[in-house]
Amino acid sequence: NKGIAHFMTQEYRLAVENFENAVQANRDSGLGFYGLALVAAANNDRSALFENLEKAVQRSESLRQHALLDVNFKKYREDAE
Repeated sequence: NKGIAHFMTQEYRLAVENFENAVQANRDSGLGFYGLALVAAANNDRSALFENLEKAVQRSESLRQHALLDVNFKKYREDAE
């Protein structure tokens, strides 16, 4: 997915555009929301992170499991403990 490619190269604005397009194309999938949560974590935007991550995990148990181990969310997991 282009959003992940942009995220990996720290082109966050382009990543957000692609993840938002993914959400618009399929609101039932959690992948776009998960991507938006990744960008929010990278930008230290806790509010957007938790809002989008909640939407992602509500739509997909596998994304919930992945989020528990995702290093991009490590800082926020430690804050919650």
